Amino acid sequence: MDIHQRVVENGFTMNVMVVNAMIGMYAKYGRIHKAWELFNKMNDGDIVSWNVIIGKYIIHSYNKDALKLFDVFKNFGTDPNSTTFVCVLLACNHAVLVDDGCKCFKSMSESNCIRPRMYHYIIMLKWFKYAL
Repeated sequence: MDIHQRVVENGFTMNVMVVNAMIGMYAKYGRIHKAWELFNKMNDGDIVSWNVIIGKYIIHSYNKDALKLFDVFKNFGTDPNSTTFVCVLLACNHAVLVDDGCKCFKSMSESNCIRPRMYHYIIMLKWFKYAL
C-alpha cells in the first residue's frame, strides 16, 4: 500500500503538514504535476505550502513557472518570508533574470521588511558572473 493511500484512508488529507510533506515527496521523485495537483486541492495552504511548491518547481528547472507561482502567491495575502525570497532569487538566478532578481532583492527589505541574510547575498553574488 502506498503512502498516499494510507494518508487518505486515515483521514490526514486535511492536515496541512502531511499534505506539504506529500507535495515535497511527489516533487522530489519527479512527479511535479502530482505535487501541483495536491497543492491545488489544499484549502488552507500556508507559507510552507507555497515555499515547498515554488522550491520544487525550481529544483526541476521550472524557474519561470516558479516565478509565476510567486506572482499568484502575492495575490493571496500571505506575506513571503526569508525562505520564499531564497526560492525566488534562485529562480531568477537559474533563469538569468538579473533585473528581476535585483528588484526582488530590493523589495525584501523595502516592501516586506525582511533583512537579507547571508544566503540571499550569496545568490546575489552569483549574478556577478553575468555582469562580467
